[in-house]
Amino acid sequence: MTFEKPEFEYVAKPYYIWDGDVELNGEGGFYQELIVTDPVDYKYYTIHDEARVQTAAKCVTSKLYGPKRFLNQVRPRPMLTRRLRRLVNRLDLRGVGVDFVKDAEGRFWAVDINLAAGYRNSGLEPALCKSIRASLPD
Repeated sequence: MTFEKPEFEYVAKPYYIWDGDVELNGEGGFYQELIVTDPVDYKYYTIHDEARVQTAAKCVTSKLYGPKRFLNQVRPRPMLTRRLRRLVNRLDLRGVGVDFVKDAEGRFWAVDINLAAGYRNSGLEPALCKSIRASLPD
């Protein structure tokens, strides 16, 4: 990530999500090197509900190439699930959303993290409710 426009292909991101969308080689608050991938994002959602950490994943089309569209639910990859569980436990988070892309060698790269992810249609809505209830004072 850099705050100066790089010389190579990049993704421009606004400082805040309400300031606009990501843009290929455009203007932004900060810049990330473009990872050459298929135009698909793997959206992972992780919830800690006091009893256990649960993860769900889905594929969507990348906003870099047009409007985001849901493609399908996918089985979370064990390695990514373990790493997200470790992140949630280490930082004492209740939940997190992380967007990954997969490069030509099959490696996954985290390109976005959201502490206020939208869990709609993730399958984790009951766990989210349980997590919120567990956080409220008695």
